[in-house]
Amino acid sequence: MHTPTTRISRVLLADDHTLLRQGVKMMLDPQPDFTVVAEAADGAQALDRINHGDIDLAILDITMPSMTGLQVAREVSQRKLPTQMLILSMHDNEQYLFEALKAGAAGYVHKSMADRDLLNACRAAVRGEPFLYPSAMSTIIRGYVQRGQANEGDRLPTPPRRGDPQAHRRGPLRQRNRRDAVHQPQDRRTAPRQLAGEARDEGSPRTDPLRHPRRTHRALNRTQRHGSYPQLVHVWSVRCGC
Repeated sequence: MHTPTTRISRVLLADDHTLLRQGVKMMLDPQPDFTVVAEAADGAQALDRINHGDIDLAILDITMPSMTGLQVAREVSQRKLPTQMLILSMHDNEQYLFEALKAGAAGYVHKSMADRDLLNACRAAVRGEPFLYPSAMSTIIRGYVQRGQANEGDRLPTPPRRGDPQAHRRGPLRQRNRRDAVHQPQDRRTAPRQLAGEARDEGSPRTDPLRHPRRTHRALNRTQRHGSYPQLVHVWSVRCGC
């Protein structure tokens, strides 16, 4: 029976503390899918070793001599080297977290959580998946909420009414004004002027009493209920010449 072989990822450890590198190496070497093949005490050594092209995963500290882990990650991303990067740091600061993600790191693990999260983070990084320790997720969510509160004046646009072909041409304010105008009761003082204005529109066939006698009759009945019958009769009399 054929058993699939486990792919072994080649790991670089970059940290200026020898004891920490030895501790991480003791965690990874017993695993069937990882082997530590190189170590670096500063950022320049780490970048030089990654340039060889045989490193699958680089575990980088942020604070190192010559180059920081963020600078190394940024250089690897710009050169498009086939190495996944994982930041292992003592800094629980959201600025470092965001900078690491922008630099191209696949994940960020706090050193106090390394015994619990490091193996899962390494495997996620090798698969090309992001990994963040739980408090880092809380930091991202908190930052997102704070930015939303700072921009709380921004509002989503009013969704267009169904079946309104002109909705895409109007902004939210014009749609709201039109909606309010539809539901606003007609004022008896403004109704005569509005209807008289329609009667004066000579270019519109919809308001010409000579072309639409039935519509004219319905309009007269409607304006009579608003008390504007004499004014409208006078306007249409002038229009018809009677």
